[in-house]
Amino acid sequence: MKAAVFDFDGTLADSMEFWENLAKNYLESIEIKAEDDLNKALEKLTLDEGISYMKERYSIKKDNNTIKDEMDNLLLNYYKNKVQLKPYVIEFLDRLKTKETRIAIASVTDEKLIQSVLNRYDILDYFEFIQTCENTGLSKNDEMFFKVLYKNLNLEPGEIFLFEDSLFSMRVAKRVGLNIVGVEDSVAFKDLDKILEVSDFYIKDFKEAIDVLTI
Repeated sequence: MKAAVFDFDGTLADSMEFWENLAKNYLESIEIKAEDDLNKALEKLTLDEGISYMKERYSIKKDNNTIKDEMDNLLLNYYKNKVQLKPYVIEFLDRLKTKETRIAIASVTDEKLIQSVLNRYDILDYFEFIQTCENTGLSKNDEMFFKVLYKNLNLEPGEIFLFEDSLFSMRVAKRVGLNIVGVEDSVAFKDLDKILEVSDFYIKDFKEAIDVLTI
């Protein structure tokens, strides 16, 4: 393993539940109670479509840009103050450093949100770079996202281990030739059987990674 690359939400950070309930959390922040079926109603909508849907359903008298800004502020506050790293993450990163393994992040999450958590834990300098969909202009559904990743590392795909909780990202990265380490996360349990098929390794937590992947 010459390089270890990590997804962020659901992999390094225990934050997927907040994303799953972002609309509900936003409505609560403006003192509106969301019905139980809201997430299902939003799941196939884009962000703009979802905002328009919420405005109509809950009679929100704000324009879309204002709602976006308020949701961004809600997210930034959550990341700055509440997002927790998963157990044994720092210990695993320390072990990788002792092995002189290169470390990076590849995520759909905004770079400033990720940095706010890493700064709080004082581990930002562990990572060579943070590659995101925004700073590459590429989706993690696109093989080019992972091709850019291994080119930035100047390594062959087979020399890189990707730690990931999302089935769709695993599948794309696997096609490119990266080694896949599935990381357990409660939000991804519905895809567990398929994740186990795609993964070269699967860990329930990073203590297992310390024991198995850094020998």
